[in-house]
Amino acid sequence: MRDHLEGVTFKFSCENDWAGKDHVKVKGYAFDPLGNFYDGSDLALLFMNIRSAEELVSLARSLNGLYCAAGVLEFGAFALVDRIRSYPLFYTNKTGRFSLSDNPYDLVNSPVFGTLPTVEFKTAGYTIGKNTLYEDVFQVEAASLILFKNNVVTITEYFNYTTVNTDKRDYAECKKELKEILDCAMQRMVESVKGRPIAIPLSGGYDSRFILVWLVNNGYSDIVAFTYGKKNNPDMLLAEKVAKKLNVRWICVSYDDIVNELGQDQFLEDYVLYGSNASSMPFFQDYPAVKKIHNEGLFVSNSVIVPGHSGDFIAGSHLLPRENRKASAQLAADIFDAHNVYYDISRVDRSRIVNEYNDFFSSYSTSIPYSVSEWWNFKERQAKFIVNSCRAYQFFGYNIRLPFFDVELVEFFRTLPFEYKLYKRIYKEVLEEEYFKPLGVCFAEELQPSPFDYKKKMLKQCVTRMIPLLKHLSKQPDFHCYIEISRLLFEKYEYQPDSSYMRGLLSGPIIDWYMNFIKNHNEVLPDKNL
Repeated sequence: MRDHLEGVTFKFSCENDWAGKDHVKVKGYAFDPLGNFYDGSDLALLFMNIRSAEELVSLARSLNGLYCAAGVLEFGAFALVDRIRSYPLFYTNKTGRFSLSDNPYDLVNSPVFGTLPTVEFKTAGYTIGKNTLYEDVFQVEAASLILFKNNVVTITEYFNYTTVNTDKRDYAECKKELKEILDCAMQRMVESVKGRPIAIPLSGGYDSRFILVWLVNNGYSDIVAFTYGKKNNPDMLLAEKVAKKLNVRWICVSYDDIVNELGQDQFLEDYVLYGSNASSMPFFQDYPAVKKIHNEGLFVSNSVIVPGHSGDFIAGSHLLPRENRKASAQLAADIFDAHNVYYDISRVDRSRIVNEYNDFFSSYSTSIPYSVSEWWNFKERQAKFIVNSCRAYQFFGYNIRLPFFDVELVEFFRTLPFEYKLYKRIYKEVLEEEYFKPLGVCFAEELQPSPFDYKKKMLKQCVTRMIPLLKHLSKQPDFHCYIEISRLLFEKYEYQPDSSYMRGLLSGPIIDWYMNFIKNHNEVLPDKNL
């Protein structure tokens, strides 16, 4: 789609990924509030019939699915993404000319890197807000739409995860309701797949296990599970037990044998550009496994991949004790200390970023502070760090589904009382009692964090805030060979590591390598499908 209308330019790659006609294009699928399913030209028609900006906001708010849309309507040019930004879109507005693309590199002439976005990226692994690494290129944020008219870009947030109060509901009734909503969310996911094979990246955790258990329990037979990483890591061992107990075909991809192949991977640079979009670090956790599965035909090409992102987050895993009593300023600082951890920066830069987070809280001044913290995590870390990892699947042409971001499920947890979400209490109980125990897939050696683990996490944040040097001593278990991958990348491209990155935090070296790569790579992402 390369339309030029009234100072508007669309530059979309991979035309076959888009549907629609006239001057409206869409990707993905959605359900309306009545449960009607739309994709392709039917989804595009919903947008083509819109007659005002207010109608557009209302439509976006009503849809439940993974999609994006862009085009020119009688009231202006528009672009929007779903609540979790599953299909990223980018734009620039230079000298009164608006250009939109799914490929940010196509919007760059002479790359100029923004100072604050670069610092944010180094510390978090993604840019904050609408920024990308490029000074004049911006992204359409999660749950947002942009409208271009009369040389002005207007941004509207059509949804947020904050709440001004929480429902005072009976705990037993909430458990019953959660069971019903989980079933409905999964039924919608299955309907959207239209009978295609489903592939589940199965870890040792509860989220992906729930998806597999639900499908087995509801008679969906065309399923395969796959797990990847170092041989015999705890996730792999638990995933194997689950798959065997459920009698589901299970693919095990050992990274001990294939990581070194990245050095000869002819598509590596294409993936890095596609997976990062100058706004998120490229993920190498899934990429080697999906590449092997795809190249060897280990599951059919029209399979839909359904990861467990981000059930634990929606359920409350990021909430810590006493956060419901903290003020906005403290929560803003806590966000920095929890997520901006990969790079040592000056106190001045830290203050600039924390002030930016404070401004975010100020824009939701009537909401409960901890719910604003959850919304920040939702639209920033979950959208740009967790869900963005699905780019590894999309790069090889696979569709994805994210049932834990079903609108009905998200709304249930949005207003759920804090104490029901703390330690993932209600979520964990419902999954164990209603789904796992009846099929015998609760185990003694579970990897679920305990209340004690959450308290340790809180103590660790307090200590590292007081003694920043301790961050350098932190070490994460390297189940996906990130140390080997980053060493291979530095050697292949002959980059010198920056000592300010946290080497014990596994994403740090990858971010370090990527910042070298993007500053030395000015080519436009090629138009191609693998």
